Amino acid sequence: MANDPSVGRDYLQPDLESVMESAEEELVDFNVGGWYFSIPRSKVAQFPESLLWKEVSLQDQSENPRLFIDRDGFVFRHLHYYMQTSKLSLFSCAELNLLYEQAFVLQLTPLLQVLDGLKEEKYGLPVQPADTPVAEKPSLNYWRTEERTGMLSEIPASSPAFTGLHERAPLGLVDTPLLDTEDKVHYCFLPLDLVAKYPVLVNDDNLLWLLENAALIKCNCSEFRFIVNFLRSEKMLLPDDFSNIDALEEEVLILRIPELINAVKAYRGGCSTLSPATAGDRDWQGAAGVSLSPSPLYAMALGLLVNYPDSILGQLCVGSDLGRSHLHLSGNGILFQHIRNWLGTCRLPLTKNISEIKELCTYLDQRDAMYKPMKDALRCYLKQQAPAESTDYSWSAEVSVCSLHQIVRVYVGSNWYETYLRTLLKYPELLSNDKKVCWITYGQTLLIHGDGQMFRHVLNFLRLGKLFLPAEFKEWPLFCQEAEEYQIPSLLEALYHSDAYRYDVKWPWLGLISKAYVNPSAKGTRDSQQTSVVLAGHRNVGLILRVDHPPVLGSDGFCSSDEESVVYSTLRGGSQLATPSAPALCRDTVFLTFALSHEEMFYARQCHFFLTDVILDSVRQRDPKAITAKIGSLVNRLWTRQITPGEFVTNLLNTENFKKDRNIPKELLQWVEFSLPFAWKYSHCLNSLIQRGFARSVSYFVLEM
Repeated sequence: MANDPSVGRDYLQPDLESVMESAEEELVDFNVGGWYFSIPRSKVAQFPESLLWKEVSLQDQSENPRLFIDRDGFVFRHLHYYMQTSKLSLFSCAELNLLYEQAFVLQLTPLLQVLDGLKEEKYGLPVQPADTPVAEKPSLNYWRTEERTGMLSEIPASSPAFTGLHERAPLGLVDTPLLDTEDKVHYCFLPLDLVAKYPVLVNDDNLLWLLENAALIKCNCSEFRFIVNFLRSEKMLLPDDFSNIDALEEEVLILRIPELINAVKAYRGGCSTLSPATAGDRDWQGAAGVSLSPSPLYAMALGLLVNYPDSILGQLCVGSDLGRSHLHLSGNGILFQHIRNWLGTCRLPLTKNISEIKELCTYLDQRDAMYKPMKDALRCYLKQQAPAESTDYSWSAEVSVCSLHQIVRVYVGSNWYETYLRTLLKYPELLSNDKKVCWITYGQTLLIHGDGQMFRHVLNFLRLGKLFLPAEFKEWPLFCQEAEEYQIPSLLEALYHSDAYRYDVKWPWLGLISKAYVNPSAKGTRDSQQTSVVLAGHRNVGLILRVDHPPVLGSDGFCSSDEESVVYSTLRGGSQLATPSAPALCRDTVFLTFALSHEEMFYARQCHFFLTDVILDSVRQRDPKAITAKIGSLVNRLWTRQITPGEFVTNLLNTENFKKDRNIPKELLQWVEFSLPFAWKYSHCLNSLIQRGFARSVSYFVLEM
C-alpha cells in the first residue's frame, strides 16, 4: 500500500492544510548543527516526554530564542518532518542508524518505536517524498540555506513557513549586501597557498572575501569541490556512478589547468575532448583574463572593495600587528558588520611582510578615484606611525570568556556547520592539526581545509564517538583520504573496523567475491563443492583472506586482542582453500595459541597489510589495469619465492605508483627481508586454524594473475 501512488496524493493534501494552519501558530525555532528549523509549539507538545518539549516548556515565550542542538541537521530534517506529520520521509531510509540515535537522545519514543519496527520487520511504512516544512526567520546575520524544491511549492511565497527539504548543508552568501541575488549560490574556501599555486582560481568576478590564509570565492557549480579536492591531493576522487562529469568538464575547461584536464581525461578513459589547445575562443589566461602570476593580497583585497559603494563600506581603517608588517583593512559599514557576524572578524589582509608596504603605496598611487577611501585610510595609518610621544592612541580593554558550551561555526570547503567547542576538543588531534585546521576567530569561527560534505560524517564521529555513514555510500575513496588527513587515530580505527569499509572499499573491485566458510556455530555450513567450482578454472591466483577468530595467545604468553586477520595467500595448480575437518569452535573458547611470539605476530600482520595494501591502493586510485596487474604479479612472485625481496623492491619502486618513494629502497628492503618470514609463518598457523575448524568465518577474494 505504501508504494501506491494514490496513497502519496492522499497524504499530500492534509499535509498542505496542516502546514497552512501551522503558519498561524506560535513557532519554536531550533538551530541543529547550523540548520535552522521551526516547529509549531503545539506539534512539539505532542511529545511531552521528549527533551525538546522539556526545553521548550521552560522557555520564556516573550524572548523565543533559537534553541541549539549539537546534532546533524541533515538527519534532523527527517525527525522534523515526522514531528509535523507523524510520517517518515522516503529519504530517511538512507541513514536510519543516525536517525535512531537522534530520536533516542531526544527521547522521541513514538519515533523510536517506528524505527524499531522498520529495522526488525523491514515492512513498508507510509512514507512520501514530500519536503519538510521549515520556517526560517530572515535576518541579515544568517546565511540562507540552499534553494529548496518539492511538492510544497504551492504554498504562497508570503507564508513565513516553507522552504522545503534540504538536500545538503546550508549554503550562504546570498544575503545583502555581499551578494544581491535570490539565486542559488555555490561558494568555496580556498587555502591561499593553493591560490598562489593556481592563480586562475581567483579573479575579480568570483572573489567574495579574503582571510589571513584563505580566499572565499563564488563557484559556478557544486562539482567545483571535486576540483579543489584534486588540486589539494592530486587525486581525482569522484563518487561511484558519478553522473555530472559534463558539468565538471565545463568548469575544468574554464580553468585551463593542464594536470586537472589530464585527470578528467584519465577518468573518462582518455575519451575526453578537453585539451589546452581546444578551448574555443578563450585564451590561456581563462574566461576572466586572470593573470597566471599570483596577485598580492592587497591587489585582491582592494579590488574586492571597489565593487561596493562608499555607503556600504563606511569609514575605512588600516591597522597592523605589533611588528607593523602585517597590514589589514577594516571598516564600520554594513558590509564589514555583515562579515563580522559571519566570520567573527572583518579584517581584510593587505600585506604579509614589511617590504610589501612600499609596494602597496605604489599600487594605490597608480589607481584612480575609486580607490580614494583606501588611499585615505592608508595615509591616516602612515601618519600615525610618528614617534609615540606625538601620537594620541585611544584604547579600551576587552575581555571575553569562552566556555565549553560556546557554539563554534565551522567552515569547510563549500559548507558550514555549528557545534559546541567541547565537541571539537574531544579529540585534541583535530585542533592541533595546523595544516588542516586554523581559527578564524578563536573560540568562535573555525576554518578547515577539506571537503565540506565529508566533514559532516567526521563531525558526527566527534559528537558520538561512532562512525555512521549512509547506506550505499558512494564516496569511499574521498572519505578515506579525508579521514587520513585529519590524523585522528580513533577515527581511523573506527573506519578500519567498519564493515562497510571492509566490503565496500577494500574489496568490491576485485571481481570475484565468494564467501568461503562460515562456522556452523554461527551461520550454517560451508558448501565446499561450490568453492571447488569457483576455483577450478584458476591457476596461480592470489588471494586476500579475511579470517574471524578468537583472540590469539603468542608463544611468549602475551595475548593479542585482534580477532580478525587479513592476509595475502596464493592458490597454485587449482588447489583449494583449507577445508575444516570438523567444526571445533566452542562458544566458551577464550583464546587460541600460535607458535609465534606476540612481537613476531605484530610484524607478520604488518607485512600482510603491506602486501595487500599495495594492490588495493592501486585499485582505489583507478590505476590502469596493466599497472595493477604488474603490482599484483610482483606480490605473488615474492610470496611464492620466485623473486628475492631485493628484486621485488626494485621492481615495485620502478612502477608509476611509487615514484615519490624511490628514495627509500634500503629501508623498504630491510623491512621486507625482516618481516616476510614472520608473515609466511603466520599464514601457516592461520591455515592450520582454518583446517581445525577454529575460525568463526573465512572470506576470500580472488586476484587473477
